[in-house]
Amino acid sequence: MLTDLEYIMLGILSFGPTTGYEIRRVVEQSPVIGFSSSAGAIYPAIKRLEHGGYLTSQLEIQELRPNKKVLSLTDEGRNALRTWLKCSLTDKDYEKVHDPLMAKVLFFHNLTMEESRQYLVNQAAMVEQYVGELERSFENCKGMGFYQSLCMESGIVHMRTQLKWLQDTIAKLDQQVCDGNLKAAN
Repeated sequence: MLTDLEYIMLGILSFGPTTGYEIRRVVEQSPVIGFSSSAGAIYPAIKRLEHGGYLTSQLEIQELRPNKKVLSLTDEGRNALRTWLKCSLTDKDYEKVHDPLMAKVLFFHNLTMEESRQYLVNQAAMVEQYVGELERSFENCKGMGFYQSLCMESGIVHMRTQLKWLQDTIAKLDQQVCDGNLKAAN
């Protein structure tokens, strides 16, 4: 059985032959793929997929640059991808979703109120900037496919929702302080 990251990598390869570096770049830049783009995650997965017969590689000789390994999806890889795409998600799949912000907020009782608030304000500024970048990127990618554009829209909506939550949470925190329910320092 393949991992979700490996299926996503097969999906990236379904667009056509590419390199491990390009797969890392797509995983890193996507607003909807929530996996590590580190070499320690991607390259071992490439080896497993190649060993399993899901992809092939061919060394491309380059004169002025280092040679590169071009990866291609096999029929077995395409069939595995299609099977995965048709499998319904379960509640267990949704439990796997990693939200790094909530992983931190859960333990904010270890920070002072000022530290918590400042973290949220900084995060809101970063998310607002990221939403703008995603929207500009989406506007500049008019040639993307229908399903890719749906995923990009989903990423933008998700990040807008994250921004709204941050803004609402800062307001609630401020109200708790005004009401005397939270002290200025924990």
